[in-house]
Amino acid sequence: AKAAYEEALAIPRHLVQTTGETPQTLRDLSYSLERIGDIQAWADDTAAAKAAYEEALAITRRLLQTTGETPQTLRDLSYSLNRMGDIHNSAGHTVAAKAAYEEALALCRRLVETTGETPQTLRDLALSLENMGDICHYANDTAAAKTAYEEVLAIHRHLVRTTGETPQTLRDLAASLNRMGDIHGSVGDSAAAEAAYEEARALRRRLETQFS
Repeated sequence: AKAAYEEALAIPRHLVQTTGETPQTLRDLSYSLERIGDIQAWADDTAAAKAAYEEALAITRRLLQTTGETPQTLRDLSYSLNRMGDIHNSAGHTVAAKAAYEEALALCRRLVETTGETPQTLRDLALSLENMGDICHYANDTAAAKTAYEEVLAIHRHLVRTTGETPQTLRDLAASLNRMGDIHGSVGDSAAAEAAYEEARALRRRLETQFS
C-alpha cells in the first residue's frame, strides 16, 4: 500500500511542477500527502507521518488564504489539523495535540454556522469534539471531557432522529454512549456508566439483528 501511495504522490507533485500551484493541484497533493501520512502512522513511523501531515497542513492553510473560507477549504484544513493532533497525541505531545484539535474544532463550528446543520457538518463537528474529549480525558480534565462527550452524544441522537436508523448513525451513537459510560465511570458514577453502556449494547444488538 505504501508503494502505491508513494507512486500516487509523485503524480500530483509532478503536476504542481508542470502546471503550477492551482487550487486543484495543491488539493490533490495535500490529499496524497495525508494518505502517505496515514500509512506511515499505521506503520508506527511517527516522524515520517508527521512530516507528511505538516506538508499537507501547510498546503491547506495556503489554500484557505488564497481561495478564501469556502466549505471545502475549511473542511480540508480541519481534517489536516485533526491528523496533526492525532500524530502529536501518538507521540505523547499532549499540548500540541490539544492545540491542533482546538483549531480544528473552531473550524468545524464555523462550518456549521456558515453552511447549516447538515449530516456532514454535524459529523465533522462530532469527530472534532470526540478528539477534544479524548485528549481532555487523557489529561485528566474530566469536566471538559464530559462536556465535549455530552455535545457529541446530543449530535448523534439528533442525527438518528433526522436521518433515520442507519448502520452509520446507530454505530456512531453506540460509540458515543460508550465514551459517556467511560467518563461516568472515571468519576465513580457507576449507575450512569452502566445506563450508557446498556443503551450502547442495545444499539449493537439492533445493528446485528436489523443490518447483519
